[in-house]
Amino acid sequence: MNDLEQPPVNVDPDAPVQHAGAGFRVGLGPGLVAGLVMLIVLGILALARDQPFLEPADVIASVFQGPRALSGSAEAAALGVVVHFATSAILGGLFAVVVGRTTRKRQLGLGLAYGVAIWLVVQFAFLPLAAPWVATTFGTVWPFFLGHLAFGVMLGASVPTTKGIDAPHRAFVDPLRREVRP
Repeated sequence: MNDLEQPPVNVDPDAPVQHAGAGFRVGLGPGLVAGLVMLIVLGILALARDQPFLEPADVIASVFQGPRALSGSAEAAALGVVVHFATSAILGGLFAVVVGRTTRKRQLGLGLAYGVAIWLVVQFAFLPLAAPWVATTFGTVWPFFLGHLAFGVMLGASVPTTKGIDAPHRAFVDPLRREVRP
């Protein structure tokens, strides 16, 4: 055995993820799924208020394009969808790293709390500074809140758990050899 080779490591199945990059990658897909669910929920709530289904995407685009993005152009909607899914994937990856190994029940609760925490930061810290006109777009904060609840619950339900799943991110990842060992 040379200096770069390491003996296999016995891994406790309830230990936290040992390589954050692996956990982050595991959360990307669930982040996209949760983002899709959130966008659908927000779109339905927009329709209930007699607004276009893609109004949430226009609102997201308005952070970059200003209030003119709220006119409902295809360009604004496309930008909003891309930004929303990129953000959702990143937030999913962060959730997987932070949560690590846990049970489904705990993960659902943590997902719900994560969705609320994201809503609080976006609603009361980010948007007032980056796009103050957004606060009045939804007419109320409740659709935005419900969308983030849906995101958190779906994220908690989508990230693989430790019980009964032998996923690569639940094992030791050797960064030098770029391989996964149980």
